[in-house]
Amino acid sequence: MRNLTPFFFLIAVIEGLAQAPVINNVQPLTTGPSQKIVITGSGFSATPASNTVWFDHVKGTVTAATAYSLEVQVPIQARFSNVEVIVNNLSVKSNMKFFPSYGGVSLPDPASPTTPVSQFTPVGGIPGTSPSPFIDTNEQFDIASADFDLDGDPDFVTSRGGPTSGAAITDLTVYQNTTAAIGSVSFSKITVPLTLGGPTANVACGDLNGDGKPDILASRGSNGNTRNEVFVLKNTSTASITFTSQAKLVLDAGEAAFRMAIRDLNGDGKPDVVVSNAHDDQIATTDVVIYVFPNQSTVSTISFGAPMKLTVTGAALTYGLEVQDFDGDGRPDIVVNQFQKSDVFFFRNISTGNISFAPSLKIATTGSFIQLVSADLNNDGLQDLVGTSIGATDNILQVWINKSTPGNIAFDVGQTMSTDAGPWGIDIGDIDGDGDLDIAVATISSNFINLFRQDGPLSFTKLLISTPNYNSRNLRLAIHF
Repeated sequence: MRNLTPFFFLIAVIEGLAQAPVINNVQPLTTGPSQKIVITGSGFSATPASNTVWFDHVKGTVTAATAYSLEVQVPIQARFSNVEVIVNNLSVKSNMKFFPSYGGVSLPDPASPTTPVSQFTPVGGIPGTSPSPFIDTNEQFDIASADFDLDGDPDFVTSRGGPTSGAAITDLTVYQNTTAAIGSVSFSKITVPLTLGGPTANVACGDLNGDGKPDILASRGSNGNTRNEVFVLKNTSTASITFTSQAKLVLDAGEAAFRMAIRDLNGDGKPDVVVSNAHDDQIATTDVVIYVFPNQSTVSTISFGAPMKLTVTGAALTYGLEVQDFDGDGRPDIVVNQFQKSDVFFFRNISTGNISFAPSLKIATTGSFIQLVSADLNNDGLQDLVGTSIGATDNILQVWINKSTPGNIAFDVGQTMSTDAGPWGIDIGDIDGDGDLDIAVATISSNFINLFRQDGPLSFTKLLISTPNYNSRNLRLAIHF
């Protein structure tokens, strides 16, 4: 029996080293709800139920699986996003974003799956109705969505107070999706019973520990010098939506955590967190840093290692943030912009095990920028950039076309489109179901949401959704029935 001992030990070691999944391709990158896509790569389970596939805020249904491919049915509520696969508590996101297109597709009523209903929106048109708002005595600054209770319907979470609030706020607000059927959208407001210690500025959702449940990150707001924290809330939901507080992500004293992005930066299967830094020390010669927190979580506990600080050369502060593979080398890069200032700044990912980035690259562009988002607008396989720019004379939407090659990030000077006063938050999706991507912009100084319908390659028509008596700051495009 003595000779068998090393053999059993070897099995235990091998089984303890789970391989992080890899996505090589998603085909097609656009299709309708209830249709199927094929994800190819490696590290998948041949048992369909052992693979979890997220289309941003809702799960798809894995209908067939091998170690190298997954066949997945697109959920009705899929969002324009990177497809995420989770296997053995490790995850990976696709390099390119998948977008659902609803034109010509009959959507089954969840209450009667075999009964087709009318097309979601008429092709070429974008109807809109005035919203019925949830009222809060403090500003609801930012919004994110995720299926927190895993009932198949995405819920909302909003920050409370904003980045400079002095109010005595200690919670977040969750809106649980209680919609029963198409055509009757309803949510139940839930105040998350957690003592966070202060108001919040921005929120982000993602499965941080691979347990199949989306967690919440929230950057702290205040009117003092205590904005250097990110609250981490672990999803413990079962029949009802619940969270437990985990160790905070802490920036250096005096810094100001703002936007957060959740993305595995080094391919170890654990999504890391990137945090932009809105602190301006008012010293012209001092550059701001952004923070990268490496994920060291287990299924039971969410935790992060000491942060990596990336110097944004030439920037006084950072505000907008996007993490995507911009040069097509298979590794997600980072882009940030300053708050109401010009230029955008890229960090090219050069990780080969440990997280590592090349020095920041500034792409000079004129504007007073607020927020950034990425999308392949011209179908060339590269993620373009769209940003909002705000000011007395430059209320515009700006589009930069990606001209990068592997190892080299480059963008064309952006085309601009006029918006209503105060363009702020931005999101992208196929709103009218015609098979290409449209742009939605929230405006803080007008009573309209601006929609830019793409009628042809990079040709847009501006449309409006009226929001009487209310301005908007951030927004999110999603199907929530």
